[in-house]
Amino acid sequence: MKTWKKGLVIVATLALLLAGLARTYKARDEREQALQAQTASQKVEVTLQVQAQDLLTVQVVTLDKTQPITAVVSPLRSTLVKARVPGELLQLAVREGESVKPGEVLARTDDTQIKANVAMSSEQLKASQAQLAIAQRAYDNNQDLAKQGFISETALANARASLDAAKANVASAQAALSISQSNLNDTILRAPIGGRVAQKFAQPGELLGLGAPVLEIIDPSQIELEASLPAHEAPVVRSGQIATLADPTSPQSVVQGQVTRVNPKADPMSRSVKFYLRITQQNKLYPGQFLQGHVRVGEIKGLGLPLTAIRTDAPTPFVQVLRAKRVVHQDVTIRSRGELQGKPFVLLEGLQAGDTVLAGSLGLIRSGTLTSTATPNAAK
Repeated sequence: MKTWKKGLVIVATLALLLAGLARTYKARDEREQALQAQTASQKVEVTLQVQAQDLLTVQVVTLDKTQPITAVVSPLRSTLVKARVPGELLQLAVREGESVKPGEVLARTDDTQIKANVAMSSEQLKASQAQLAIAQRAYDNNQDLAKQGFISETALANARASLDAAKANVASAQAALSISQSNLNDTILRAPIGGRVAQKFAQPGELLGLGAPVLEIIDPSQIELEASLPAHEAPVVRSGQIATLADPTSPQSVVQGQVTRVNPKADPMSRSVKFYLRITQQNKLYPGQFLQGHVRVGEIKGLGLPLTAIRTDAPTPFVQVLRAKRVVHQDVTIRSRGELQGKPFVLLEGLQAGDTVLAGSLGLIRSGTLTSTATPNAAK
């Protein structure tokens, strides 16, 4: 009896073990099937849908060759009003931004000492003129006496020398008076040109030396652009070329200009060559304003693409070309840069005419990606 019961227990235990093994194998098979299904789904290739406007065709284009430049707005007429005689600045009648007319009184310096010099020179002139009158009478008398034989020719010559000396003293006194009067006039500073006051360099009460700047006057109605280039780049710029510039803080405010003259000499300090542009189309500009842009220096022709299509995510520039409907990263060499209808373009090597390239708006696409495309647009 006990042997029979033990047999039942063994059989039941084996049955439970077999059932557990069966469940384990079934779960493993289900996991393997799920993994295989997942792997199969991952092997399904994703196709990138590309719109027609995102495709460019490599073709021969003619670009405007440009030279980047920076320029400063400069007045055609400007001047510095400087102290012509040393002295204290007593009066300054204008302020920055005010308009002035040619000859208008702008400032005055102390004239006390100069007025004293004028008075002294005037008195010295009077004394010299009195001495001249005496010398003239003496000479006339001696001349009559010499004719009558009462005095020698030597005495007459001495009288003539005294007369000449008196005349020289009068001329010297007149020159001294003229200088003193000129210095007195120079204590009044007048506007040499019409325009507006741009800057003050001194205030009333300051002691000015000879040639010390007092005011800057500019004529804002007549302005030009002043630019410069390194000497090795300057030969491409010539008179008559057209430039397009804008204020970096306001790119929409475009200024058109034309090169009018090129300095024949390079600055020995900066080793740059200055050139000047006449403004042909402008918004409101102010002398001293800074502009950036380019000048059109010629035309270039070759296989071209928009600059935005060139990728720089690798050590060398490349473009994303479609070959057999797949994306291929093709290295290129940029030969030159320019503009086409106002947009930046590049001429390059490494592609053939008719190649289809992805536009830069699509971003970086993995090489080998399959694409579905429409008819491409020509690069414009």
